[in-house]
Amino acid sequence: YRLLCKTCDSVLEGGKNIYRIAMPFLHIMRGHPDSLRPYQSLFEGASDNNSSLHSPLSLHKKILKFLFSSNCQASNSNSCKDIDVVFVSHLVNVEHLNSDSDFYFSDLPKYLKSRQVNCLIILINHTNESCKTLSKCINNSTTQRIVLSKSFSLTRDFLTVFSLIREMLVMKLTSFKENGLLKKILSRASSVKLLGGPLSSLIIGKQVDNILKLHNPKAIITTYEGHAWERVVYSIANQHNKKILRIGYQHAVVTKNTHSMARSLGEKCDPDLIFSSGKITHNFLKKSLNGAHSKFSVLGSEKSLGSLEAHNDKQNKTCLILPEGSLEECNLLFGFSIKCANKLPNIDFIWRLHPKMSFEQVLEYMSIDRNNLPKNIIISNLSLTKDIEKSSFALYRGTTAIIEAIYKGVFPIYLSTGSGMAIDFLYDAEGERGVVESTEGFAKVINDDVPHNSDKLINYCNQYFQPLEHEVLLQELKRVI
Repeated sequence: YRLLCKTCDSVLEGGKNIYRIAMPFLHIMRGHPDSLRPYQSLFEGASDNNSSLHSPLSLHKKILKFLFSSNCQASNSNSCKDIDVVFVSHLVNVEHLNSDSDFYFSDLPKYLKSRQVNCLIILINHTNESCKTLSKCINNSTTQRIVLSKSFSLTRDFLTVFSLIREMLVMKLTSFKENGLLKKILSRASSVKLLGGPLSSLIIGKQVDNILKLHNPKAIITTYEGHAWERVVYSIANQHNKKILRIGYQHAVVTKNTHSMARSLGEKCDPDLIFSSGKITHNFLKKSLNGAHSKFSVLGSEKSLGSLEAHNDKQNKTCLILPEGSLEECNLLFGFSIKCANKLPNIDFIWRLHPKMSFEQVLEYMSIDRNNLPKNIIISNLSLTKDIEKSSFALYRGTTAIIEAIYKGVFPIYLSTGSGMAIDFLYDAEGERGVVESTEGFAKVINDDVPHNSDKLINYCNQYFQPLEHEVLLQELKRVI
């Protein structure tokens, strides 16, 4: 993993321009099965011939898809040029389009508005709806919103597409002179199959550039997860105005093997300020980016549950299964729980899903008939809070839902694959949760431990997601507004 990260970083350093920075393949997010899946074949002796730039027809189809798709932006009708702060967020559900609270930045834009700071929210469209459809849904909310297009303009942006293809060809030619892993990464990153990734990053960057030219804000704030498009936005903002304050907000979990958000790409591509969700992630990023251009501060998170009280009187033996929102993680955790359910018929297992998943989808992926499941497996459609109230243990891997369970007295059990690549963000809370690799190990934890959570574990959770401090953001913005 370390060699893979080092090699991808060297490719970025070897030709640091916006077209290479825009390639998601070169930004390894973290040591997680979902993040590492695109790189597996690099270590399996697979040939790269089928993924190279050898198919002009395939290449043309991909380019035409991005050039001739609907090209527009959905926005509020009361647009104005006096914008102080631009937020770059995400639209994952059409229902969130007109909410007073942003899905990622909570009520921060609304708070700034109440302090006479004009904000604009740019939404990256992750829905299946077109901009034309979304334009009919967006209302005149308090904070102005713009939903970005997913496509380029044929007339205006052809040069950008051409420059990207030229950079990919340079990388392809360079790969012929190299050996080993570096050769494979150069070849794969310049593959026509991966063209959509950098094109998407550049589409976001191009539209952000146009918005910056129109509104000339004093600050731009993005989510900060280690994506290629984030670095493209920072680079474009720096090029537009070197005085603009570029802020990244780390809101998601950070694991021990987090990489792309925890390494510097230089002053032009790094944020000026990184806000963290809590003290633990703040310390991790500050240590990892020691010597970098970025400064650090704790902003907190709406995920903070510090007001909840722990309940230590759970005596029942029910285990809640909490997978992340991927089919592979569902298969791993649910498959393990089936083995445990057969071994421990006196223990109930509650299956619940990430909101973006469906049981029909998961069961089909696992090739399982719902009627053939062990009788002590319960498929839940209840709220997370209701399921937690019924449970005394929770089996998890990388989900933040485990924090609410911990606050309510549920004892956490981490399922390790034994690969040495842990994705547990509670990795520093050693000895405060169960860690199992087998059904025998799970049975031992269930039978030997009375559900309880120590003050140390509760305190750890309190420091991971601290309460959101709106005033912290305002004070930083006052330096430039």
